[in-house]
Amino acid sequence: MSKDDDFKLSRLFIDGHLKSGESLPLDDRAAHYLKNVMRRKGGDLIRVFNGKDGEFLAELAHDGKKSLKLILRESSKGQGTAQGHVHLIFAPLRKNRQDLMVEKAVELGADIFHPILTDHGDIRDFNEDRARAQMIEAAEQSERLTVPDVRDLKSLREVLKTWPDSIPVIAGIERVDAVSIGAMADKIQGAHDIAVLIGPAGGWSDAEKDLLQKHKSIVPVSLGTEILRAETAALAMLSFIKFVRLK
Repeated sequence: MSKDDDFKLSRLFIDGHLKSGESLPLDDRAAHYLKNVMRRKGGDLIRVFNGKDGEFLAELAHDGKKSLKLILRESSKGQGTAQGHVHLIFAPLRKNRQDLMVEKAVELGADIFHPILTDHGDIRDFNEDRARAQMIEAAEQSERLTVPDVRDLKSLREVLKTWPDSIPVIAGIERVDAVSIGAMADKIQGAHDIAVLIGPAGGWSDAEKDLLQKHKSIVPVSLGTEILRAETAALAMLSFIKFVRLK
């Protein structure tokens, strides 16, 4: 198989150091995915990455009678240099909507997720293990070389209290004076790191709106005259950031 055909190979995230010639055992998730979902067997090639060492070709080999392991071959893609972090600050959503948002946000380049508690949020917890599993799967499918970080669940006020002045936050805040998101292109291009902030399905409280509008890192933006669902607003803003940074 030529290097031009590498993209046809299954792709797997490995939580461990990658180096040519090393042998790595497969954890239960990886073994199930390769054997039962992708129907791979000993001798097959796959691609592996760990978010730090780039991407490697690896050969599946038998490790005992029933188990499989990986034998790392050559590096197929370097890790490269990150353009800058894209943060997503969000109130937890109901299961299906949050699943969609997490998956697509990873595909669109978000790499640090900040779940927050808000005054009107009806979901008061965040399943980090579930979200991380979705992020890994989305990274595997979308050819990303990194898997996002997930920060601890905190209140909006806690997050804003320690938010760095150097990272601008474009925030979806309904029914306040806001600039068009299109006017943010220069600010996005000029920022090494950028953040997107969306509220809960129930919207921001008046106290939160006042807090957000007074915070010097936050720029309220408008996505049009319609009131979008939280996950739609998040993905619209992330799409705009990705578009601007591709120029």
